[in-house]
Amino acid sequence: MKKKLLFVLLLNLGITSVSHAAQSVIAHDDSNNILELQRLKYGNDAIVIGNINTSISETIKIKPDTAEFSITFITEGTTPTIASNSNATGMKTLNEYLNKLGIKNDDLTTVAYQNYENEKQQPTADQAKRYNSTFTVHANMTNDQFFNALKLLDKNNINDIKQNPESKFYIFNIEESSDSIDKAKQLTQQKYQRIINELNKLGISNISIAGYDSKAISDKTELVKKYYVQNTIQIKVADFTLIGKIIAKAQELKMMVNNDMNYQVSDSEKNRVLAQYEQAIYNKLAAKATRLLGQQYQLGFPTNLNSDENSNIYSVQARNYGYTQKMLSAQAQNFTEDSIDIQPPSEFSITLTMSGSFEVIKAIKQ
Repeated sequence: MKKKLLFVLLLNLGITSVSHAAQSVIAHDDSNNILELQRLKYGNDAIVIGNINTSISETIKIKPDTAEFSITFITEGTTPTIASNSNATGMKTLNEYLNKLGIKNDDLTTVAYQNYENEKQQPTADQAKRYNSTFTVHANMTNDQFFNALKLLDKNNINDIKQNPESKFYIFNIEESSDSIDKAKQLTQQKYQRIINELNKLGISNISIAGYDSKAISDKTELVKKYYVQNTIQIKVADFTLIGKIIAKAQELKMMVNNDMNYQVSDSEKNRVLAQYEQAIYNKLAAKATRLLGQQYQLGFPTNLNSDENSNIYSVQARNYGYTQKMLSAQAQNFTEDSIDIQPPSEFSITLTMSGSFEVIKAIKQ
């Protein structure tokens, strides 16, 4: 809630001129200052007998006149300078376009600027694709045979050996890779036969192939460091017809329009509209106080007036009309300003409450 003392309204009612006149009288005779002030206000035919307090509320409709939203631009480069220069070039192009639309630099605010780096593995350019062939082998052996077999398997780089708790078979994989599926399978068969022959010499003969798998191996990769610049600016727009143009331009420049469109009523517009209603609401407030007094008393000047309005309604988050999701999509198409659906709220409701304290006067019979 926002509260203000309505000095302007009091001024319009003539209270200030009476107060200045009263100061001259009070300076001559402090003991009679209250009576002299009352005579200046109401003459000699009325006297102030007290005060009456009352309030009144009115709902006022007001249209939003500004919108704010943000745009994020992320650039990358093999060096920090390349990433920074690329970002600066893109933002300069956007700012020049915004200036052509009549948007001033004061309406543009940098809300976030970040430099960061990231390392990731990526395939090397000259690495040919390779394939892997795997035999899953089951072997039944005693504990003594297992320890002898373990040495043999270690020599062949087979280090992952498990035992099935139900069948008691030991399970391990024999695998080889090559630049073709057939060659990988052939090498795996040869390796399998060689290992089986050695296991047979150890007295291990209950051996079988339980599974086979063949697949492409990921390309050989290398660690690559990239540098990034992320720049987010907030744009304030007073002409809603420009929003679609800005969004289309941002998409053209590969920028991201964030889902934070916010419609507001500016202070100047709010004050302009409230000023139109305050006098009418005051008249209703005075009429209400008069009705409460009845016919035997009269309503005097207000001693103070206050106005409260709900300030939480001057900013409303817009609904998501879909364009931001399209902008984020990797399959984003080229938008035109006419294809972007912008639907600002038609109006806001403001509840204005005016309260005041009035002097109550009574006529004096001469």
